[in-house]
Amino acid sequence: MNPFSPEAQTRQSIAELESKHELYCKAFRLLLADKVSLNKMQKTLAWHKLQLLHEVLPNRYRSPLEMFAQQRKPKARRRSQRKDPAIAVATA
Repeated sequence: MNPFSPEAQTRQSIAELESKHELYCKAFRLLLADKVSLNKMQKTLAWHKLQLLHEVLPNRYRSPLEMFAQQRKPKARRRSQRKDPAIAVATA
């Protein structure tokens, strides 16, 4: 295959995106920690790269919208699902 063909360049671009996935996720988490709105997050490079990875390889990478929704769930709900170790010791 010709290394300058569109197929080779696309494959290379996807490989580059995959190699930087953790970097995009870190930027995404920092934006979430700063409580950036969904509208502003959708305009970021991290969002676009994560969305592109999801569109190209949906079985491997989650949608940034799905990730955003999961992280914005109320924290009280997540805590209530965990068992308190102090209670477990007291009842044992």
